[in-house]
Amino acid sequence: MLASGFSRGGSPWRFVVKGNSLSFAAKFEYLTGRPPYSWQTRLFHQCITDRPSRNLSLPTGAGKTSIIPTWLCAVWHQLENRLPLTVPRRLYFSIDRRVVVDQSEAITREIERRINDNQDLCGLLKSQVAFDSALIVSVLRGQRITEQESIIKNPSGFAIVLCTPDMVFSRLLWHAYAASPRVASREAGLVGQDAYIVLDEAIFLMRPAEY
Repeated sequence: MLASGFSRGGSPWRFVVKGNSLSFAAKFEYLTGRPPYSWQTRLFHQCITDRPSRNLSLPTGAGKTSIIPTWLCAVWHQLENRLPLTVPRRLYFSIDRRVVVDQSEAITREIERRINDNQDLCGLLKSQVAFDSALIVSVLRGQRITEQESIIKNPSGFAIVLCTPDMVFSRLLWHAYAASPRVASREAGLVGQDAYIVLDEAIFLMRPAEY
C-alpha cells in the first residue's frame, strides 16, 4: 500500500521554490520525489474547492498515504495565492494497524524535512500560526500519546496526526483514550473542527461535523 522511498537515482530530489506559484504537480513532486497520479490531482482540486471526495476506492499500491502530501499541497496553494484558507489545518490519518502507522511516520517525517529545508515554504506556513512551527507531526497511539501535547499547545498549527481509529474516534465521541474526562471537550474540538479524518482501508476523507 505504501509508496517506497523519496529519491531518484539513490539521492534526494530537491529544488528551491522561488518566484511564481508552482503547479500542483511541481509541489507534489517536491514533497514526495514523484509525480502525482491522476486521482491525486483530482483530490487536490477537490480540496482547494472545499469539496473533497468522501470515498476513494483505490487498490493496494495506488499511493493512498500520499493523501498527506496532497492535503499539504492544497494548503500550500491557498496560502501562496493569498486565498481564504478553506483547507483544514489538521489531517488525522487513521490506520487500523500500528505497524503501518509507524511506516507512515517514516514517509511523513521525510515530507517534514523537505518543508523545513525550504525557507520560502517554511516561512509561508509559519506566517499563519501562533507559534514558531511550520508543521507538527504527531503519532497518536499507545505509549506515544503524549505527542498530542504539541497540537494541544498550538491549535493554530498545521498538523499531521498518524493514529489508529480508536484513538481518533474516541476523541470525537468525548471519551478520549489515555486522556482525562476534564479535557474531553478540548480533544473533541481538535478532531471535530478544522480537521480532515482519513480512514485508510475504508478511506473516507471528510469534515467530522458533516459525517
